Amino acid sequence: MFRVERQVFIVQEQNPNVLIKEKKNKLTDYETVVVGLKFSMLWYFASAFQNSSLGFTSVTSSTILSSTSGMFTLFFGGITGVEKVTTKKIVSIVVSFIGVYLITVQQQSSTNGPEQDKNVPNALLGNLLAFASAAIYGLHTTLLKKWSKPTPRPALSSEVGYSELNQFEIPQNEHTVNQNNENSSNRGQVLNETEEISGQDTDSDSEEDMDPLLFLGSVGISATILLWPLIIILDYLGLEKFELPGNKNLIGMLAINAFVGTCLSDYFWVLAVMLTTPLTVTLGLSFTIPLSFLGEILLRNAHYDSGYIIGSVLVIIGFLGVNS
Repeated sequence: MFRVERQVFIVQEQNPNVLIKEKKNKLTDYETVVVGLKFSMLWYFASAFQNSSLGFTSVTSSTILSSTSGMFTLFFGGITGVEKVTTKKIVSIVVSFIGVYLITVQQQSSTNGPEQDKNVPNALLGNLLAFASAAIYGLHTTLLKKWSKPTPRPALSSEVGYSELNQFEIPQNEHTVNQNNENSSNRGQVLNETEEISGQDTDSDSEEDMDPLLFLGSVGISATILLWPLIIILDYLGLEKFELPGNKNLIGMLAINAFVGTCLSDYFWVLAVMLTTPLTVTLGLSFTIPLSFLGEILLRNAHYDSGYIIGSVLVIIGFLGVNS
């Protein structure tokens, strides 16, 4: 008797005594390109609203409102079935938000932020843009996780699920085992008469469901083709002046930022979304705050007040709470 607890195996028609573990599906190149096309629009508007908010409201308000993306991620994740809404996750989001709030307010008070905040041109519009950006971020992170999952392959008549295999017996003898070993070298692992499947999934979820490089390339190409007319429109309306960088240093800085701040960071971000959960990734982005403080302390011997430290600890606790 072979007892299978969680895995799905395929019974070969040519050799019914041989069970082969079903391979994990992966998005095709065409499906990956389609996901990139759909994702590019959400990605653009999330980034555009966030950057635009800085022109109308203070950095403090924009940062605080952007940190609400965790709430939207859990909300959309619960609706789509990507995330399971639990009390622990809600508490973790609140704790992380409080941490970001403390850090931002502390930074504002230490840099004469209130005087600067009085000069914002349209705080209400800027706050709405930042809030909309957080909502769109939570939506596109959740949808990326959902879209990157391949459609389950329809079960064939030769496939047997684990519930059926619990009661499935395969007659075995020495002649049968020897014949199986000869005929199935390229078809899968032969299950010997003494072998029992433990049920531990060896096709780990750590495998990507789609090619991240192809996906990011599709996002870039889609945005370039579909959104370039906006450059002319915004320039004509005087909302965004179109001009080339003025000096070589600026070009170099843009190139470095494009590679490190966009290509590498987005690549790791996509991998994290596929390998973990959208909420984990969203709260993990808040780690940039305590890590930036650590960099300032190590490289510039900077000193921070207790508000920074408490806020950073709360951000870390919130992240660990989601992963515990």
